[in-house]
Amino acid sequence: MRISNSFMLCIGLMLLAVSCTEEPQNIQELLPGRWELQQATRNGEPTRSLADLYYEFDADGSMRTNLPVAKGESDYQISGQSIEQNQDGNIIAYTVASITDSTLVLQTELRNTPFQFNLLRAIPNQE
Repeated sequence: MRISNSFMLCIGLMLLAVSCTEEPQNIQELLPGRWELQQATRNGEPTRSLADLYYEFDADGSMRTNLPVAKGESDYQISGQSIEQNQDGNIIAYTVASITDSTLVLQTELRNTPFQFNLLRAIPNQE
């Protein structure tokens, strides 16, 4: 039985299209949980002023953080590679530079200053 090159090309393109559309779903699946700061940069330079930074994302679209400009509880939405935090009408947009089951890299601009947050998933307390 002979398989044509065109058929194989179509199969390959379909697999590529499916793999490209899965990443936003991965963010939605991987994001819920508590994330704690490993390293932060401001204007590309390391900063220690955010040493205790954390984010907690719930699957229902609510979140908590201690980021000074957005402390407390708020709502969030995922759109493509972006997370939009809505705190009382104030929108903070984060770009998900990368996400795995244990690491999250967020980029944002706060007060006209670029920040990058390298976060690790917190291990839940085993009680």
